[in-house]
Amino acid sequence: MNFKVNVPVNKLRERFLKHKSFSRIVALAGSTALGQVLILLASPIVTRLYTPDDFGVLSVFISGLLIVIPASALRYELAIPLPAEDDTAINILALSSIIVVIASCFTCLVLLFFGDSFLSWCNVEILKPYKWFLPVSLFGAGMYQVLSFWAMRKKYFKNIAKTRIGQSVWLIMTQVVLGIFKIRPEGLLFGDIVSRIVGSGRLAVITLKEDNIIDRLDWCKIKNVMWRYRKFPILSSSASLLNCACLYMPSIILAAFYGTKTAGLYLLAQRVAGSPLQLIGNAVAQVYIGEAAEAAKKDLKELYILFFKFFKKLVFFSVFLFVGVFIFGPRLCAVVFGENWADTSMFIRIMAPMLIFQFIVSPLSQSANIIEKQGVQLIMDIIRFLFAFAALVVPYCYGWDGFGAIMVYSFVMMAIYIVHFFIYRKLITKALRV
Repeated sequence: MNFKVNVPVNKLRERFLKHKSFSRIVALAGSTALGQVLILLASPIVTRLYTPDDFGVLSVFISGLLIVIPASALRYELAIPLPAEDDTAINILALSSIIVVIASCFTCLVLLFFGDSFLSWCNVEILKPYKWFLPVSLFGAGMYQVLSFWAMRKKYFKNIAKTRIGQSVWLIMTQVVLGIFKIRPEGLLFGDIVSRIVGSGRLAVITLKEDNIIDRLDWCKIKNVMWRYRKFPILSSSASLLNCACLYMPSIILAAFYGTKTAGLYLLAQRVAGSPLQLIGNAVAQVYIGEAAEAAKKDLKELYILFFKFFKKLVFFSVFLFVGVFIFGPRLCAVVFGENWADTSMFIRIMAPMLIFQFIVSPLSQSANIIEKQGVQLIMDIIRFLFAFAALVVPYCYGWDGFGAIMVYSFVMMAIYIVHFFIYRKLITKALRV
């Protein structure tokens, strides 16, 4: 009897482990999971050092940051895995890094002249004392994003994994220490900044140590790749801004319409349920774009096969993740984090279906970039942004509370992710026939 039970399990394990892509996903997703476990273990301490209003400030800050991070290098970093030659990729890496520096400096200028008026217009005056944290965090996050794509090209998946765990450790240490000294909500913001700077610094050291980067830079080649991959800043950066706005604008709208406490409860729900799924999904996306770029160079039929291979794996894992998010996630809130955070369990249950469909479809969205259909992706993201914005604003106009707005938002986004999957499949099928 034991034999009959163990055989399917062993076959299933061998089936997955024989694929290199699965081992790479395990390396990145495992480090992501470990980092999230550390954050969750520290959350009972952090939630007792800071109030829901403090988390509301962090929620708005992170949401604003995450919306602009994808455009910090104008999406040129997406082109790093594509060229066959490392010399070309190195110059894309240099171009992306230069743009991140310029974007950080430009953010400083915008905040200097228009920062207060813009935050007032967005009805998030709570960020005015902390606006100068934004360009620092943007620099750290943008550089980490660029260097991660280079590490992904070079198959440095273990190095990416180590930096992610290190980021979680620094985040926790900074927030706990500053929270003990009652430096709040600044402690939460400093933790985010330190973790991003440490992560990008570590990847920069690895890149400079392992690869001969400096001597292979060529200004002429930098200009050439800027023009060769011009679709990325023209189309992909706009699409990414809209994509991230759909994901992170709920925190800003909740804070503006319903107060920072509601935004803080939403942030904890994201931390307990959304962040683990999103970060694991990002790990899958990083592996997928590397595998898909190689497959597309050989034959689009291989890309088609890879697309469905990843889809099946994502669906397989989503079953277990849904059970964890929907059943066990809400039970953590009241018991582990304290009674002040009990209402977060309702957010988790409402958001669970949306989060699962996001986990399945988002990694596969890189297919549009691989086959250079950024224009279609931009149109899709514009439509999604409009629907997401309406899903949050219309309930407010009818007097609904924050829970009702999130319920409508979750249902609308779930439907959109389903439609997007069929569009990505159609794009690859159409490219295959050409």
